[in-house]
Amino acid sequence: MGLPINDSIPRVPEPHSELTIEDEKLYSDLYIRTSWFDAALALDQIEKGKADGRRTSIYLRHLFQSHFFKIGRSIDKHAGIIIFMAALILGTFCVGLKSVIIHSNVNQLWLEVGGSLEQELAYTDKYLGYIDTSTNNQLLIQTLKNEDATILYDQALLSHLKVVKQALGVEVFIGEVTKLLGPDRDPHIPMINEKYGTISWQSLDPARLLEDASKSFHTEDKSSKSDQGMIAKVEQYMKQAGITTGYIKKPCLNPFDPQCPASSPNKRSRQTPDIGAALSGGCYGYAMNFMHWPEELIVGGAEKNATNHIKKAKALQTVIQLMSEQELYDHCMITIKPIMLDGV
Repeated sequence: MGLPINDSIPRVPEPHSELTIEDEKLYSDLYIRTSWFDAALALDQIEKGKADGRRTSIYLRHLFQSHFFKIGRSIDKHAGIIIFMAALILGTFCVGLKSVIIHSNVNQLWLEVGGSLEQELAYTDKYLGYIDTSTNNQLLIQTLKNEDATILYDQALLSHLKVVKQALGVEVFIGEVTKLLGPDRDPHIPMINEKYGTISWQSLDPARLLEDASKSFHTEDKSSKSDQGMIAKVEQYMKQAGITTGYIKKPCLNPFDPQCPASSPNKRSRQTPDIGAALSGGCYGYAMNFMHWPEELIVGGAEKNATNHIKKAKALQTVIQLMSEQELYDHCMITIKPIMLDGV
């Protein structure tokens, strides 16, 4: 609100001996900040032409002040009822605290409600029946310090992989033996190991191994129809599961790594792969028709472009599944010589 047009009106009243300090401040606010102190008076002065200002804003302020004044008078008039109602509402909220559910499970905080991953978990629970709840899933989530940056680059994923390997290297002592929580075991295939030696998951080519096995059976005179039929069944099962070349034709995060297969698409070019495009839609494992990790389980805070490809992400997640009590017992009974305690 502007100043009064009439210069004869003083901005600050003359001090009076019979007025207190609070009264003088009240009067000065009335003269200096009229629109804030009494919007109705300021609006009246503008309509009479004795002052200028923004009529619309002062009118709205007048409405708010009048409504709040009426509410205040009503509260003052019915103070007992207001206090009782406030105590009743507060008590209702306190009783409702008993029904509050605190979600400490990171799965529920990470997964999107109504997302594809939640539907897949519900589908598994419906058609597979009881799932061993004693299986403990540990989550490893990697985030960025800078919110404007992206985590989809090779060094971030390699650092994530390093931490996962350290987590899997934790040892648990069972009696006189030691076993890893998640051993990094190479696949053991008797016939293949005898011919090719020890193979790793990085260099395993299931399609080629099956082809070599089929050729060896055909060249040997001792091979029977049952052996050939077994090879045909294995080939059929592999096609149904989507098992082809494994990991050897997938891009390497570090193409300079000696363990990077020569058949990798970026082995010769030495170029860093487009991680966002590779993670779009999720990732596939050995059995592509069954082993599929949804996108929501791998990255968090993803931003996509017009083609629905991930261009930016703020977090990475890895699920480390630990053995349940029964699984650990069965594993030890098979791989570890039982310690006999007879006579103890």
